[in-house]
Amino acid sequence: RRFPDCAFGRTELEPMEPNVFWSAVSMVVVILYLGIPWFTKKFRPRLRPLLSTISADGEKTVRTIQRFSHFLLDYFFTLLSTLVSVEFYVSMLPFLCWLGLHDFFPYELNMMGLAMYFGNALKDHLCVPRPSNVRRIAVFAEHNKEYGTPSTHTMSGICMVLSWFLFYSPRTVPILQPPMAAGCVMFCFLVMYSRLYLGMHTLLDITFGAIFGVWLTLSWTAVSPFVIDWLLNGGWSVPVLQCIGCFLLINLYPTPMRPTPSINYVVYFFGSCWGGNEGMREPFGADLQYMRDHIWADGFGWGLVGYAVARLVVGLCIVLSMRAIIRPVTKTSAIALFKLLGLKYKQTDGDGKVTGDGVFNVDTWSRFWTFAGVGWGTVVPSGYAFKYLGI
Repeated sequence: RRFPDCAFGRTELEPMEPNVFWSAVSMVVVILYLGIPWFTKKFRPRLRPLLSTISADGEKTVRTIQRFSHFLLDYFFTLLSTLVSVEFYVSMLPFLCWLGLHDFFPYELNMMGLAMYFGNALKDHLCVPRPSNVRRIAVFAEHNKEYGTPSTHTMSGICMVLSWFLFYSPRTVPILQPPMAAGCVMFCFLVMYSRLYLGMHTLLDITFGAIFGVWLTLSWTAVSPFVIDWLLNGGWSVPVLQCIGCFLLINLYPTPMRPTPSINYVVYFFGSCWGGNEGMREPFGADLQYMRDHIWADGFGWGLVGYAVARLVVGLCIVLSMRAIIRPVTKTSAIALFKLLGLKYKQTDGDGKVTGDGVFNVDTWSRFWTFAGVGWGTVVPSGYAFKYLGI
């Protein structure tokens, strides 16, 4: 096994335990519930009015919290919300790889992909509106166009810090584990409070987000040794099956009552997961070893900081260049091919509005392969560049 620590330190996979089995079953059940259109048609008309009423009643709590406002708190909670946004993860997840944390990187990358899918699919399945009669401070304008329940900032923030704690606490001395746990709890509390303070969510939204965040992290932690071992060490069919699974989930994504940009985040992360996994699967072990050993050769210190900053600058230049090149090439080539064959196609703008009446969505195709290139570029081209530059 090339990455034994992805299995939480196990050099061999043990027989499947009951908690692993039921974790896998629970994730499959939720995927089927969100992916089968019959469930959306059957349960949305019943759940949406009830949850919308509860959410509207929760606006009183939001207004009470916003009475104690200050412009410094506005900046602080805006910054905190940015730290658990999609835009942050696009930079943070590659940085884990560039720091040589190749055991934690695939674990965290694939979990955040699942978090984006479950959180945004639930939003567009339930279609519960965001609070309206409150002061709202949106970090990014696109967030105003999404539905409210569950809070994906809460869900992804809990997934991020709880997974970090579960992964690294067994590797630390026992005396440091209580402070780590306290820090994780405080961070999660501040993220949830920030969503109320900024007027983006109600108590219902953050409660759903917290419940699903804890459930997903614990479930993924249980099944991840088996899944990651298959993704990174499996045969040639693994990338094909993973690609088919991604496009299947994307095409079975719940249709919201109005266009939203939520599905775009799912496509971004699914593409990044596919590309990152393929980069880790490539037979470039020497480069991965260099990425890990060179930066940590002198332990913690200014040398580590210097290498980390240099890798961040070089790595971002590489992945952003690949993103700028791949996106127009894939979209233009797909449109040209369909026009040549005389087939219909459709397109989706940044807000989720669909134009055209074809079955094939060229924007979904383009976004997926663009971020697949970004995920792959995070590992392979970046690894070669770091080795060539000696950083």
